[in-house]
Parts: sequence; structure tokens; C-alpha cells
Amino acid sequence: MTEENSRDLLHKWLKNLSNTEMVYTALIKRYKLTKHAFYVLDALYSHLEGEEPAMLAEKIGVSRQMMTLVLNELMARGFILRREHSEDHRRKVIRLSASGKRFAMKICGDLENFDIAALSVFSYEELIRMVEYSTRFYEKIKHQMDVFDA
Repeated sequence: MTEENSRDLLHKWLKNLSNTEMVYTALIKRYKLTKHAFYVLDALYSHLEGEEPAMLAEKIGVSRQMMTLVLNELMARGFILRREHSEDHRRKVIRLSASGKRFAMKICGDLENFDIAALSVFSYEELIRMVEYSTRFYEKIKHQMDVFDA
């Protein structure tokens, strides 16, 4: 394969990733959420005992300042609770409220069903290969970042 062919495929791959991201963004907006707010709800729904804001920021890849804004947005909608950490009263733990759990269950379930429907165009064997390929791509690009940072 020539470098030109590789670049062309790379651009197609990146365009597909971008288009997919735009579809998810549009879907999340239907629930009157930002992507960051959805990512926080999803992280908390997967970790019901709660998370500290700094850990949430790290998990979804935003600054602590941005996390504060996102948490304020979710708190205003009644989706989260801020509680003192059991070991250090200066630290906070973020948990889903009862309405936040119901909302997260709804949106996470809807998105999962959306994904499953989209994946139905592939055979099981194709899905296995797709996961293998995307894992290899991620591992290589992560390695490139590590080398770049060194």
C-alpha cells in the first residue's frame, strides 16, 4: 500500500469517527445534556458508590474547572448529590440522586439500544474483528502518544 493510499484511508477513517461523534452529540442533546454531562452521568451510573470530582475529570478527560461547571449543571437539574468524603471532610464524593439514577438508566439504556441496532449490520465475526482492529489502533496510537511525551 502506498503512503497516498494510507493517507486517503486515514482521512476516511477520521471522517467516519467525526461523523459518529456528531451523531452521538445530536442524540445526547435530545436529552438536554452536553457530552461532558452525559459522560459524567455514565461514569457515575457505572460507579454508584460515587466518585471524587478530580477522578471524574480524569476519567472523562476534562480539566477540574470544567468538571466543576458540569457538576453544577447536573446539580441544578437534581441529578447528583455532593457529599463529604468519609475519611476527609474537605474532599467531596459525587453520587447520583434517585432522579439522576432514573435519568442515567434511561439515557444509558437508550444509547446502548441505539448502538446495538447500529451494530446489527455486522456479523458476529465482523464484530470480533472490528473490536480487535480498534483495540490495535488504540494501542498503537496510545504508544505513539507515550513516545511523543517522552
